[in-house]
Amino acid sequence: GYYEEETGYKRAGFIVGLRKEEGYRYGYISSNAKKILDVEYNQISRITEINENDIYLYASKNGQVGVYKNEEQIIKHSFEQIEYDKANNLFIVQKDGKYGVINTKNEEILDLEFDYIMISGDKINAEKEGVTYIYDLKGAKQNISNITIISTGNENYYITINDQGKFGVVDKNNN
Repeated sequence: GYYEEETGYKRAGFIVGLRKEEGYRYGYISSNAKKILDVEYNQISRITEINENDIYLYASKNGQVGVYKNEEQIIKHSFEQIEYDKANNLFIVQKDGKYGVINTKNEEILDLEFDYIMISGDKINAEKEGVTYIYDLKGAKQNISNITIISTGNENYYITINDQGKFGVVDKNNN
């Protein structure tokens, strides 16, 4: 599924599989036939939203998902679910019903303690025990709570929704 406008599927690479005693196991080979991941994973998928020379892969092993950049593991196999946010180059991770945020350097932006996380624009909406907290993309808590902030496509303005379901508009300085 990896596609580039200029090269088409030329740099797509291959998910390869073998049937073993314990079931199918998968690995990854680059488009130039270089082994990236051994054939030992329950499931592999390429993160197609990252268009650069490096290969980013989700790989599942024994029910836990990790992330690889080429052969290097950048997020350990310790999560039940990982979702990539292309706009901000961040991963929302989930384990035992709790969510957190990690960047592509495996640095923790938000602890794994939230009930729900949504990244919108340059803000992270993180809900815990019915209260929504707002963080910037580096994990610094903003002085707004109980408000969800949604990107409008214009980096200067955001739509807000408070805990009573009322809508508003704020600028990038939260005015």
